[in-house]
Amino acid sequence: MSKTYEAARQKAAKEYKDRLEEARKEIRELRDKNDRLLCESLELEAKVEQQAEWIERLLEFTELSPEEAKQLRRRVKVEAELSDTFGGWASVFAKAFTFGGVD
Repeated sequence: MSKTYEAARQKAAKEYKDRLEEARKEIRELRDKNDRLLCESLELEAKVEQQAEWIERLLEFTELSPEEAKQLRRRVKVEAELSDTFGGWASVFAKAFTFGGVD
């Protein structure tokens, strides 16, 4: 093989390895971010559940009109849905970046 060909091949191989390493680094960073977001999501879900329980206990001890109780329940439901949404996004990231076994 000619020196020119060998030099071009080595250059291309180095560029490929560099891009591959950058992609692996980005995957590691995204996995770390995904883990942090998943933990945050779980914490938020737990907080929403605690607040829902707290509201239920308060309702037992207070005399709210049926409409007021209904509004509080709606608010708790919205918070739970937001929490589910964050959990769903975390799941999407986990699925998107764990295939292929690239590390």
